Amino acid sequence: MRFLLLLLIGYNLEMCISAVRSVFLGVLLYAPYQCLECPFGCECFAVTCTVRCDSKDLLTVPQLIPGYAKTVIITGNNIQQTGPDSFTELENVTNITLSNNR
Repeated sequence: MRFLLLLLIGYNLEMCISAVRSVFLGVLLYAPYQCLECPFGCECFAVTCTVRCDSKDLLTVPQLIPGYAKTVIITGNNIQQTGPDSFTELENVTNITLSNNR
């Protein structure tokens, strides 16, 4: 009986280790999009190609918006105006939301 219990624990342990490895690898592959290419204070979602900067007291449009972004949502900030250079590097963007800014 103890042998069977140890065998089952060992089998489940291997499955757990395999699952942890898979999750860790997924995090490593996804992390660059979340950490390296996102403007400070914003959230970037590579899967949906969205950058969201909500209620961050921003005074200007954030710089370094990732090139994969198609949707940029900058709402609830203190942006009073945008200039011709505010969105020049955003070649793939098809939707910009600037609601509830001052």
